Amino acid sequence: MREMAALGYRGGYWAVLKYIAPWRKDWRGEGLPTVRFETGPGEQAQVDWGSTALYLGEQRVRVHLFTMVLGFSRRIFARAYRSEGLDPLLDGHAAAFAHFGGRTETILYDNPRTIVTRKDEAAGHVSGTPPSRTGWTSTG
Repeated sequence: MREMAALGYRGGYWAVLKYIAPWRKDWRGEGLPTVRFETGPGEQAQVDWGSTALYLGEQRVRVHLFTMVLGFSRRIFARAYRSEGLDPLLDGHAAAFAHFGGRTETILYDNPRTIVTRKDEAAGHVSGTPPSRTGWTSTG
């Protein structure tokens, strides 16, 4: 709303929501089924990054959200960082493991730029940064 007010908009929040509702419905694809992926306890976690802009005081900043979701219980851990670099990625994992009290057998990633260096979706090939270059050497 700050950006809209700066452009001269004097209306309210609910008026904006009502106005954009048809586009949001199309964008979300309402009515499309969601297939839930099931795993057993301790089997798998899923890691992904998201980002959003927010205000810290009067300054608008972009924050990157590291998220880890446990496949069985759907418990979630999230932490905000200034970037999606290797240090935040490793710190996010360590903090999530401490939060959950351990780690799962496997972790599913959604092509993070920190790990995936090249992919050919048509051929089904993904190339990544070797573990020795990322610090992913722990097996415990």
